[in-house]
This record gives sequence, structure tokens and C-alpha cells, in this order.
Amino acid sequence: LSSPVSETADEGVARIDVTLPDEGVHRLSVTDPDRDDLTTTTNPVRCGLDDGRPTYWGDIHGQSGETVGTGTIERYFTYLRENAHLDFGSHAANDFQITDEFWDTIQSQVSEHHDPGEFVTFLCYEWSPNTPVGGDHNVYFKGDEAEIHRSSSWQIADGFEKHHGTH
Repeated sequence: LSSPVSETADEGVARIDVTLPDEGVHRLSVTDPDRDDLTTTTNPVRCGLDDGRPTYWGDIHGQSGETVGTGTIERYFTYLRENAHLDFGSHAANDFQITDEFWDTIQSQVSEHHDPGEFVTFLCYEWSPNTPVGGDHNVYFKGDEAEIHRSSSWQIADGFEKHHGTH
């Protein structure tokens, strides 16, 4: 941009029309005018580089307030599609925080928000043992139903009485 553009965000989202001057990969810097110390740089934007392959954007490691994030899983998927304009997403809750009821909710939300050709969701959880056992790994499934194999259950009500963990 040749000069700064000012826009007010609505619920954390602002839309700004941008014309890039030439072909190539560009990044835009965004600064909060009330907080000069709050600056970010966008993901790369490819301009005029048509090699015949589409580019898709997504977030495959988000969490909601049911685990260590904020909001609900429903709001998370809605935000990805409607506000962030992403093409795909998954919810990667820590396995030791996922109750049986929340695992059912995750599966139903993945199914509900999956819209082939528009927005693709992947069923996922973060298998989160301590470092000596291998550290965090994301487990993704091809469908929207699967069995969860927790690394432990120390933060859910039934704890080790129900799930001893899978190493």
C-alpha cells in the first residue's frame, strides 16, 4: 500500500480492499493505532503467480474454552469459515481434557460444519503425554467418527479410574 489505511474492526474482524503493485509473494503489516506495540504481519499473499494449483488456507490446531482456548467449539468453526474465511479447519483439544461427552460434541461439530467444496473439517485431537513419553502429537481421522485413545485422563472427572492412558 502506498499509504496507511484505517479501518475499525467489528468483533475482531476488519475488511480492507488492497491492490498489490506487482506479481509475487507479499505480506501486509497491520498495527493497532491505539497501541503501536501491537503489530502483526499477514500470511503470505500470492499475487499473479498462477501455476494451476489452488491455494487453500486453514487452521488445524485450534482449541476452544472446553479445553485451553476460548469460546465454544461451535463458535470456533463458525469463526474459521465466516470471519477468517479459511478453507479447512480442525479442533485439536488436549486428549486428557476431553470427556466422553465432549468427544461426542467434537465429532458432531466436525460433521455439522463440514461442507465439501466450501469448508472442510477434520476430526482431530492432540495426544498430549509428557515429554519422556513422546510429547504432543496431533491425531487426524479421515471421517467424522473415531475412538479416542487418551495419553492420560488426569483432568477429567473419572480420571484414571476410567482411562489409564495409551503410551
